[in-house]
Amino acid sequence: MLFDEEQALAAFDDLVARQVILYGPETVVRIKDQGFGFEFRICPELALKPATADATNNAAFEQLPKYGPGSDLVDADPGLVVTKVQGTHLLVLNRFAVFRPQYLILTLDSFRRQTEDLDKTDLAAAWLVLHHLSHEHFVMFNCGNEAGCSRSHKHMQVIPCSDGFELFPDLETLDPEGIAFSYFVQRLQPEVQETLDSLLPVYQWLRHEAHAVWRTCSEDTLDYFPHNMVLTKRWMMVIPRRKVAVQGASANAAGMMGMVWVTNTQQVEQWQRLGLTKVLAELGVARGTGTG
Repeated sequence: MLFDEEQALAAFDDLVARQVILYGPETVVRIKDQGFGFEFRICPELALKPATADATNNAAFEQLPKYGPGSDLVDADPGLVVTKVQGTHLLVLNRFAVFRPQYLILTLDSFRRQTEDLDKTDLAAAWLVLHHLSHEHFVMFNCGNEAGCSRSHKHMQVIPCSDGFELFPDLETLDPEGIAFSYFVQRLQPEVQETLDSLLPVYQWLRHEAHAVWRTCSEDTLDYFPHNMVLTKRWMMVIPRRKVAVQGASANAAGMMGMVWVTNTQQVEQWQRLGLTKVLAELGVARGTGTG
């Protein structure tokens, strides 16, 4: 057994009580725009989370304990560590939690960076965690600031699927042309071991297709490709990203699927003023651009 979920939940609750983990009451607002479902979670505690990887470049932050000499993820309490995965990654509790509990998978090598592509060990760790958890989850990766990452130490987030809110690749009635932005998805085989062996080639192909579309509309001279990766037991998806925010409306990989986390109702109203699906199109690559 990889880890005991009940023990992890008890540790999460203890860390919340001691204010090591920030997690509080939230309001859920569900809206549809152009047939695309949105689930806004209004979480005031998220206002304390650093917004970008550069937001903590100061002397006080440098003195805090981290997950290794190259890390910018704060190791605030031994109870945050859940287990080691495959000898390459740590599964830890997220200090800025939208869900109870919420996990991070981070590389044991603290000098690995969020602007790097995923490799075989990353995907293997994600797959093992997904298949251990009793409730349906997805794993997401935000490659670069443009894709919604706020820390530089390479990591993935493990997010529980919301009851009553279907991720759009799972919709039986999905019309790909109805999605405002370009995305690339591959269905996975149900055989666990065979799929584990194929995850890296699938990711590399999806990334290649997404990168080709991104290049047609990006003027950036980046040395990495900003994108989101989402992995479930049924499919993998890659989304090319052009920017992290539009006039204050921002999204990570979950947000690109309609699961948007904000700190107040004014941010929801801003999304609505801008047009929900229009924001997603501008954050990613609008459908019809290039070959997407």
